[in-house]
Amino acid sequence: MITFDAVYKWYYRGKAALPPVLGELSLAVEEGGFICVLGSSGCGKTTLLNLVAGFIAPSRGQVLFRGKEIHGPGPDRGVVFQEATLFPWRTVWQNVAFGLEIRGAKGQPLQKTVRQHLELMGLTDHADKYPYT
Repeated sequence: MITFDAVYKWYYRGKAALPPVLGELSLAVEEGGFICVLGSSGCGKTTLLNLVAGFIAPSRGQVLFRGKEIHGPGPDRGVVFQEATLFPWRTVWQNVAFGLEIRGAKGQPLQKTVRQHLELMGLTDHADKYPYT
């Protein structure tokens, strides 16, 4: 499902390339697979996730999702950030609906899907609250 094919990633300070954060990484994660990436600060864990999300591009090599090269963010992949990334001006209901809305969902299908997800997460009683509450 996700393939890293001889991926290198390095960053620059000015015009000078810093040592690679990732070097010749080759890894395949099958659909339904589960991996855990452990390491000290600065070892490339976030870089790895940013490559899969399409937020950054590899310096060399390819990152593939279902056999297609990743060239940027897309609706077929998502990232759950460590810190809350909710819209503080939107209610819980509106935050849950946001992703569906930008994909064109409206009316009853939107309402039904949001309701199901709020129930699944035990947030039905909090649907009209704002994240800070």
